[in-house]
Formats: sequence, structure tokens, C-alpha cells
Amino acid sequence: MLPGVTEPQDLRAGRGIFRSLNSLPTPNSLEPIGKLRHSRQDLPKVTLCQPRVPGKLNPPDPGSLVCSARRASGGAAAIQAKVRNCLDRPDRRNRDRQEDSPTPGAGQLIRRGPERRDRPMRSRERRGQAFPLRGKGRSLRESGPNCPLQTMDPEVSLLLQCPPGGLPEKQVRAELSPAYDRRPLPGGDKAIIAIWESRLQAQPWLFNAPKFRLHSATLAPTGLPGPQLLLRLGLTSYQDFLGTNWASSAAWLRQQGATDWGDKQAYLADPLGVGAALATADDFLVFLRRSGQVAEAPGLVDVPGGHPEPQALCPGDSPLHKDLPGELVVHELFSSVLQEICDEVNVPPLTLSQPLLLGIACNETSAGRASAEFYVQCSLTSEQVRRHYMSGGPEAHESTGIIFVEKQSMQRLQETEMWPELCPSAKGAIFLYNRVQGSST
Repeated sequence: MLPGVTEPQDLRAGRGIFRSLNSLPTPNSLEPIGKLRHSRQDLPKVTLCQPRVPGKLNPPDPGSLVCSARRASGGAAAIQAKVRNCLDRPDRRNRDRQEDSPTPGAGQLIRRGPERRDRPMRSRERRGQAFPLRGKGRSLRESGPNCPLQTMDPEVSLLLQCPPGGLPEKQVRAELSPAYDRRPLPGGDKAIIAIWESRLQAQPWLFNAPKFRLHSATLAPTGLPGPQLLLRLGLTSYQDFLGTNWASSAAWLRQQGATDWGDKQAYLADPLGVGAALATADDFLVFLRRSGQVAEAPGLVDVPGGHPEPQALCPGDSPLHKDLPGELVVHELFSSVLQEICDEVNVPPLTLSQPLLLGIACNETSAGRASAEFYVQCSLTSEQVRRHYMSGGPEAHESTGIIFVEKQSMQRLQETEMWPELCPSAKGAIFLYNRVQGSST
């Protein structure tokens, strides 16, 4: 479930309303824009069909792989012409190429502090700008020989990139401690409580829920094949998230954290999210158009995702660090992304592979909140996935359409009209997929 959405009575208890914070908008409203499906390497094909009404069953349309394409004007031909225009444009990226940013290597501590470049928060009102976004942010160079240069979007930054192919669950450990919780705000946390009470008056259906907080991550070599990733985690809550990351004072809190503690995230809740680059058997990646009923990024395009839940391991509103063994926390992290895929896309669990961790991306529109991005392979084709999705699932109300993009088109997705419609979490997942999973194929 998402903040701002009434929880149906028959949904699974204990998962919390803070189910999918992978992408958070500014308070501005957003109009939905059409959907794109890449049907061949250079030119995405746009297919229109009847959009799904959230929470209701639509009969599957066997002739289409894309649900919903709502635009004010133009239609499929106009959208296709614009995308052709963009993809046929001469590649001028070398003109504005910046120096590559080094990728954290084995044995390095990746800390969410001032050593990571601070990126400006960008209003969602700017999402209609032309792209590709050249000359902004960091330049990312892929490790594979056929991977083109990609410019980092200012809405997202990469905290951690895993080795090519990604990390399985057995190569990830977690350490929980109160030392990894956020610091109390200067002058106390009264401001957080005031923001929460104000939100409850406007949205009385909201409720608080505990979440894991990412403090830092260390990727180090071991005696076994492949490195080991250590996640240092604290505990936080949805209430603290609204009062810090999503507060109007978030930028000031980051500056103050850097000054007081040498860590610009010190005062922020930073609940750790999960997201999935979900691949079908016929080599498409799956995206979802978010419903207008959700409070976070309504109408934008996202990857399936949500949050690992401390309550899944320790029921109750106030779990303790000592009651959350690291091994079980890691298992919840990996299993939660599978659960989110099943709930949002409505595919059977047995059709999904074990997740591979691609890395950790940070949403700079919500003050650097982190999300662990995974690669998951589905044994179903895109048409089979579409039919499962259209039949509805536990979280069908959270999206209105499904989008399939060919894997081979992912390297150039930033050059299409679909890119400005993506949530920061989806952008982070794409960057990591291209750098980690894409480079290994």
C-alpha cells in the first residue's frame, strides 16, 4: 500500500501503508502521458488499448502488449513521429561528455555523507523538457564494449554499483544497530510530530509503520568467489520520512547534517526501498503506469517495487534492533521485491527467479532516499505477463497500465519521450541494469 491510499480490508495485514516509496514527487500534480513499447531496436512502437480501471477487471486484449495511452492530443502516430525524431537525431553526447565518476570498488565504505556529491532537487514540473539530458550530472561509462555513455539524470544518483551480473542473497549481509538510526533533529523532533499531525488532518486514513534505514554499505573481497556486501541498517518510520525527507526543510537538514556530523543524511529518515528490473522470457523489461489514486508520483512510470518490512520479521509497531537478525533481514530484503512483483504485476511466484542485487540508487527529489535495485527474470512471455496483470491483483489499484520495453532498447531509453515520464526510482533501476546486468550479457 502507498501513503495517501485507503487500505482495502482484504489486503494482507502488517505490510504498512508505506509500501512503495521508490519514487516521490514534489507536491505538484502531474498529468499522465502516453505509454511506449519498443518493438524493434531503433524505433519504439506505440500500441494503444483500453486502460485498466484501478481495482476492476478488464478483459485481456490479445492484440496488444501495452495498456493505456492517454494523451491530450496527437495519438499514436504523433508519439511515434516524436520518438523517431529523437532516435534519428545525430548523437552529440561526446560534445558534452564529462569526466567519468569512479565506481566504488571492493573494500571501500560507501557512506551517505558529504563525500558524495550533493545534487540539486528538481521540480517535477520540469519533466517535459527535451532530452537526452546532456551536460548535467555525472557521466556513466559502461564496462561492456557495446555500452554507450549515459548521462546521469539530476533526479537520481548511484550510491553502490554491484559487480557485473549482480549479487545473490548469499553474498549480502546486514548489521542492525541503534547507532545507524537517524540523529534527533536540532531542537528536537517536535517539527516531525507537527507535520505528521497536519497530514493526518488532511488524510486521516494514513498510519505510521516502521521501516529499515540505510546508513552505509561496504563492498569487500572475501575468501569465497565474489565480494561480500555489508549493509548497515537502522530503523525509522513513515512518520519520520514525512517529517524529514519529504519536508520543506529537507535541503537545510542535509546541510546541517553535513555541518554537525559530517553526514548530510544524518537527520533524515531515509527508509530503504526495493525495486525490480523485471525481465520477461521474450526479453522485455516491465514498467507500470502509476494510478492517479496514489499520493506518490501519480501518473508516472515506475518499476515494480516497495519496501522490506521490519514487521514481517517482528510484528508490532516498535520492533527492536536486537530482535531483527541480520540474516533474516537480508532474506526479507530479497523476498520483499518478489512479493512486490507478485502483488503489483500479478504473476505467480514460481515464475520468478531469485533476485540479483544490481546496486543502490538514491532519489534526489526526496533528499537522497535510497532504493536497492534488483534484476529478476520471469519465465512468462510479455503477452502472458500482460494477461496476468489485466486480471487484477492485490495491488491492482496502484497502477493503470503496463509497459514492455525491449532489453536491447534500454541503452537508448534516455533518448526517448518515455524518459521524462519515469520516476527517479525507475531511472536508477535502468542505470544500474545497464551498468551491471546489461554489461554481463
